[in-house]
Amino acid sequence: MPTVSEKKHSRASVDVMARKKRGSAPARMPLLRESPNSAVVEWGSLDVLPRSALVIVDVQNGFIGPATSHVPDAIRNLLDAKRNEFALVIATRFHNLPDSPFRKWIHWNRLAETPETDLVQGIGERADVVIDKNTYGIVKNLAELIGKAGVEHVYICGIDTDVCVLQNAGGLFDLGYRVFVLLNATGTNGGTDAQIAAEKLLRRTIGSDQVIAI
Repeated sequence: MPTVSEKKHSRASVDVMARKKRGSAPARMPLLRESPNSAVVEWGSLDVLPRSALVIVDVQNGFIGPATSHVPDAIRNLLDAKRNEFALVIATRFHNLPDSPFRKWIHWNRLAETPETDLVQGIGERADVVIDKNTYGIVKNLAELIGKAGVEHVYICGIDTDVCVLQNAGGLFDLGYRVFVLLNATGTNGGTDAQIAAEKLLRRTIGSDQVIAI
């Protein structure tokens, strides 16, 4: 597969896979009042806007824990139900580099090598593109891919809601995209309080109509 690389702090490699087709129209969903749980999500009620992309953030082995264990199944179910309605599906994959600010300033050394860095089974295989990243946000690379695909709307899910999901949602919003966050397919290792706080911040920053719970 072709690979696109960027140097320094935004090093990104892009694995391009087969692209699939487009989809349908929007619906406003009630907000989630509690942290998502492991209940099966029925994605049939989600109306995907035309010319939309799905961004799956950092659903990797090393990020799966008690507070995020529901996320892979929720996303796999979403892909089963709605994959063909997205013009583009992107998955991001975090790597903690030897000289990273995560190591230097917050003394966090995980997600440095496989199997922790591997995407959970059933995620990367169904994406059009996998972007490797070493920062919270990777908006420049996302915007480049989304722009080339003619996308106008972006749906985001993944891990952690209060960190990488929040940063990338806000960054794409700043660039003029309508960004939806699918709360049932997000989670944070910060636990329930962090998940609820992230929902409040998302409602404040991208708008309540764009924060969706099924």
